[in-house]
Amino acid sequence: MPAIDLTYPIAAGMPVYPGTPSPVVHPIARFDRDHFRERQLTFCSHTGTHMDAPAHLLGRGETLDHFPVDHFRGTGLCIDVSMTRDGVVEWEALQCYQDELSESDFVLLRTGWGRYWGDSRYFEGFPVLSPAAARRLSEFGLKGMGVDTLSVDTMDTTDYPVHRILLENRIVIIENLANLDRLPEGRFFEVFVDAPLDVCEERDPKGLYAKARAGELANFTGIDSPYEAPESPEVAESAPESPEAAEPAGRIIDLAKPTATFDGLANLDIETG
Repeated sequence: MPAIDLTYPIAAGMPVYPGTPSPVVHPIARFDRDHFRERQLTFCSHTGTHMDAPAHLLGRGETLDHFPVDHFRGTGLCIDVSMTRDGVVEWEALQCYQDELSESDFVLLRTGWGRYWGDSRYFEGFPVLSPAAARRLSEFGLKGMGVDTLSVDTMDTTDYPVHRILLENRIVIIENLANLDRLPEGRFFEVFVDAPLDVCEERDPKGLYAKARAGELANFTGIDSPYEAPESPEVAESAPESPEAAEPAGRIIDLAKPTATFDGLANLDIETG
């Protein structure tokens, strides 16, 4: 599965939390004058896509550098909650993913709010996680959770209950995530079973290939529409000699774990205009 950048570039004039200074990117060396380029960067730690450490809200909480590097890598689960009503993601919207959550290190909530990035609407009425849902998520031993919104709490909060619940359980919070719409929902992997066309036709219980040969089904892959094999499937298997010789599907699933990885050790992407 190709790597997908889930961060926004740091740039002068970019959206920032209300009251936070905008980033300043100042060139201190130019190639035409100094024969190399170097820039001085000034911005707050909560600029753009960022992680909240326990020290953000807990008096004796850890800073990110106190976590082992392995805490920022692991399997990820992306859940689409864009249909959430009343702007609050409750546990009821997540509970059907309990099996996947138990096997994941990170959960990313796709609210669709990223479509407002760069617009004043991004800062108003964005979906948030309920404290009850945060408490349930904290039971799964997650390393982190992320959202494509400004915060996991509302703008008018004074005690930040969701932040506190997650951070007290050493769950780092990733806010202002980008490109979550490019991630598949849930745990995803690609399985390629390399089977010749004649084998597919022979083992077609619904008779779809025969209908395609007879012209009853148009644009049927392998008949009148070309088939392109995947370039880098997570699992690749050759077709067994007979259906009876096929191994259980569970083995394929086992081969595919872990299905996706989350890497929180991304480099800063600096735009200078």
